[in-house]
Amino acid sequence: MAGIMASVKSAKHITLVVVCIAAVVCGNASRCRAQQGPAVSQRKINEMAASLDRCRRTLIETPAIRQQGETLPAYIQRISAPLVGESKTGYLKRVSSYVRALARTANETASFRVPPTLKHADAANQSLWQRATRDISYLPKRMDHVAAAWSHAEQHTEPEQTKALATEILETVQLMIDAYTNLRDAAP
Repeated sequence: MAGIMASVKSAKHITLVVVCIAAVVCGNASRCRAQQGPAVSQRKINEMAASLDRCRRTLIETPAIRQQGETLPAYIQRISAPLVGESKTGYLKRVSSYVRALARTANETASFRVPPTLKHADAANQSLWQRATRDISYLPKRMDHVAAAWSHAEQHTEPEQTKALATEILETVQLMIDAYTNLRDAAP
């Protein structure tokens, strides 16, 4: 009787192991299929990279207010607060244009939140796509943080009160720069 019970217990154990392995294999296969988007063209890659770069330029280059040798964190901190002699209305208009640029880019890059099906599936290209899509997939949540910080900064424009906004904008811009860098080198 003990031998039969041991065999039944062993058979149950083997069945459980087989079921677990099958679940893992099937789960991973479906997860991989779910993460693979449609094939992408070089033109589409260029459009997404251009959107990311356009946002970077809107915040960093176009205003032409970055000081010589100023680091990106210091620059974002400074532009997230009212500039010297700037009215509250001017501040709100200027910074709302930055927030809109970030939101526009987050929306424009939505199709790259999952890796596309790649023609060039070598390890290096897959790694570039994984990093780019990971960064882009964080953008909606980052924009929630930016919007919340901007809502607070609109009411409290003192430089001390705008530090949270600067932090959120900086983290979002850095994600976009990283995504751009990876897309720039990615192949379809």
